Amino acid sequence: MNRWEYLTLEFSKSYGATAYVLNGEKFSKFHNLELHVALNELGKQGWEVVSINGDGNYFAFKRPLILKTGQLKAQQAQSSAPTNQ
Repeated sequence: MNRWEYLTLEFSKSYGATAYVLNGEKFSKFHNLELHVALNELGKQGWEVVSINGDGNYFAFKRPLILKTGQLKAQQAQSSAPTNQ
């Protein structure tokens, strides 16, 4: 079973400056980057666009969730435990 993590990106232009908000928080690393550069940076990190709003300024991304060894063992144990049905 695939598990995913999600990210949202919102961008706005005002007076020639471009601002980005990732998961609801201002993200200064992308400040004034062109949109395609910011999208390429997220793509390099494994993020895939899954939705864009009608205005084209809000994006939703997903990528496979990478679990740490302890989390993976706990997940496997939980998924193999019998359930009462």
